[in-house]
Amino acid sequence: MQNYDSSTATKLGVQTLDAKSAVTDAQKALEQFKALTEEQQEKFVATLSDPKFLFEALQGPDQKTPEGIETQTIIQPAAVQQATVSYSRVATLFGIELLEYKATGSFSYDKSKDKVVQTISYNAYVAKNINPLCQTTLLYANKSIINNRFKGEAVFSYGVGPIKGYEWQTGSFRFDTTGYSDGTNYTLGYME
Repeated sequence: MQNYDSSTATKLGVQTLDAKSAVTDAQKALEQFKALTEEQQEKFVATLSDPKFLFEALQGPDQKTPEGIETQTIIQPAAVQQATVSYSRVATLFGIELLEYKATGSFSYDKSKDKVVQTISYNAYVAKNINPLCQTTLLYANKSIINNRFKGEAVFSYGVGPIKGYEWQTGSFRFDTTGYSDGTNYTLGYME
């Protein structure tokens, strides 16, 4: 983490726009790491290369209410509105945030007709990765309307390793969000 810079951040899968903030996060994480006991530091370093840790750290409660949901009137007053959803998953070890996936999406809906009208946007990205043993990138992001519901999907790949005695461990992390015609939504994030 001491030599972590914007170039390192982008090599580990962080979007270029978030690289500067990832460097600041890495410096903060280094200070947090230095504050750990020697035993905690040893466990921390050993855990960085454990795919099971990543799997468990990113499994969290499904979000029925996103971090931020905003509604605003567009087109016709009180008829068509826009819902914006934002969500993220963070892998934390000893209180140090190591990896963060984020996604945001927006859609318009007509509550009076009980109808999702349009997908507006969907963006998914790696916001933070300060684990030098984990390579991650966005494989796929898509938005659509299916069965009168907004669907946002994102799939990230990750690889952990290689480390002495171990080969690369690979897998994927997936975000699925569903937006309903009343402006509410449900988000599910899970490892595959």
